[in-house]
Amino acid sequence: MGHSKHMLIRGREEYVSGLVKELSDVIVSTMGPGGDIALIQTGSGTMATKDGVTVSRHIAPRDSFSSMISRLIIDAANRTVKEVGDGTTTTVCLLSALYSLWVHNYREQFFDKRQFLIGMDEAAKDVLSLMKEGGRSVYNRDGICKNTLRHVARIACNGDNTTADMISDLVYSVGANGRVMIKKNIGSVTYTERESGYTFDTVLLGRQHLRDRTKGETVLINPLFMLSADVFEDDVDIVPVIDAWLRSSELKDENGAIRPLVIVTTGLTGAARSFISANADQAPVYVVSPPLGGEEGWEVMTDIQDLTATHQVYLKAGGKPVKDAFGADFEPEDEMELPQPWKEFGSAAKCILSPTKCSIIPDKEYSSDSRVALIKARIAKSQSEREIEFLQQRIAALLGGVGVVYVGADSDAEADKLEHAIDDGQRACFTALKGGVVAGAGRSMWFASVHLANVGNVALNCSDEDHVEASYWNGYHLVLQALAIPACQIVANYLGCAKSEAGQKLEELEHDEDLMMSRWRGWEANGRLVDDMFDAGIIDPYLVCQSAIKNALSVAKQLIHCKYVLIEDKGDEGFIGAPGEQVDERINTDDVRELYKRLDLLKANKAGTEWKG
Repeated sequence: MGHSKHMLIRGREEYVSGLVKELSDVIVSTMGPGGDIALIQTGSGTMATKDGVTVSRHIAPRDSFSSMISRLIIDAANRTVKEVGDGTTTTVCLLSALYSLWVHNYREQFFDKRQFLIGMDEAAKDVLSLMKEGGRSVYNRDGICKNTLRHVARIACNGDNTTADMISDLVYSVGANGRVMIKKNIGSVTYTERESGYTFDTVLLGRQHLRDRTKGETVLINPLFMLSADVFEDDVDIVPVIDAWLRSSELKDENGAIRPLVIVTTGLTGAARSFISANADQAPVYVVSPPLGGEEGWEVMTDIQDLTATHQVYLKAGGKPVKDAFGADFEPEDEMELPQPWKEFGSAAKCILSPTKCSIIPDKEYSSDSRVALIKARIAKSQSEREIEFLQQRIAALLGGVGVVYVGADSDAEADKLEHAIDDGQRACFTALKGGVVAGAGRSMWFASVHLANVGNVALNCSDEDHVEASYWNGYHLVLQALAIPACQIVANYLGCAKSEAGQKLEELEHDEDLMMSRWRGWEANGRLVDDMFDAGIIDPYLVCQSAIKNALSVAKQLIHCKYVLIEDKGDEGFIGAPGEQVDERINTDDVRELYKRLDLLKANKAGTEWKG
């Protein structure tokens, strides 16, 4: 077996800072309504987009070291997108600001690095607390505020009012528990459709493959449903059901093809899980978990049972009563041995599966009216606020829907650009419904930074001897400085000027006393004062800001705390680095003990002389 060779690199802060800035400049150039469009060459032609995620995924690093640093940055942005659906450019902008400020303003000073990093964490907590405190809801007394939702979509769609109106109307119609899908239309017209549906949070059990890997989802047509209150543990539990499903002619569609099967169960373990995973390519079986446990989980399961017209919730012969699995007082009339399991299956017109959500679109003849009426009757009798809230959530889910946007355009490049704008808009709307909104255009971060700056400036009054406290407050102050950068970048992109000029323009506005006192008095992307940013519709989802700050800080701390880098030695490819860059030597990574000894020697060498060992 050959040994993996790595190169030990050190003293690269300036080069890393350059790489971070280089990558950041490309991505943040798309930020805000004045951001640029990026043209990307793809296998099928040219793509035009303002979507930061798409831009980041098409950047090719020039060498192994650049690839490693780029991957850290892009992973941070992707985590933000995965969590809240938007915020790529904000994440990258903040990360670049944090590391650049460290390299140029703080690195040469003597710090207790541990306390410095703790100060960074505390600053982020204080900022997010202040932002959340001043946030506003997207709901009013009548439910979802349609106008606020439209403003959220408009900002996410980069000021495209037509697209924003279409998206906000669709999200409003499907509700907070609904779902929006995007598909391409052959023609040049973009239009929407809405279907009644039931969406719940779930986890895919087993290794089922999602067909559309780019969007991470699978659409099942005319699927069958099986609901189980038991955990499938052994193959003897699951094999008879799968065997009957595969062999029964009653379970095939009009063309004789096997209909996909969705099993909703409390668990899939052991040999049963291995069986499903091993046959994932041959049999279209998808196993998902119910959204809740306990008695509430059982009630949600009965909603799914009603929606899919499933005859009975499966309880294997000799198994535990349902109340042991769900905590509900439910005893089946008789245990189901399922000699003909297809008689117990339900069905639906469509099922949309992703790793975290399951949407069921029922058959056309289904109506949720009677189900909703029963739940409303329970609400009228209930004295528990928690129970009433849960029952209202069940009603919202039953009345929700699945919206589909069919994207059409005159060219593929225009269609791609529109598809990205629509995706950003619908994700931002659902995120705002979940966590509320804060002042946009970077104003909420700027406001928090200014109001906490007096606390961070304590570092300036610390004595030289008290370097522990000074380290803490300098880390705190670094985060506050970085939080002003997104606002500067948005204004700079709109005005076509440098970030420093945009920053000066915004600092001049701080002489306005009302601006200092009110978190909702701010500015537009062009730097002009706005009395109430909420009324003007300049808003961002709070959860997007929260996720961007958290993920940017996580990677920035790794880069700040890193002193040594090991990269794979690829021989003939060589290493392309900064001029005069030092590679200490090639190291056999199998010899772990020797590696740690060398790193310890390097750390202990305070005089900075070369280690020759």
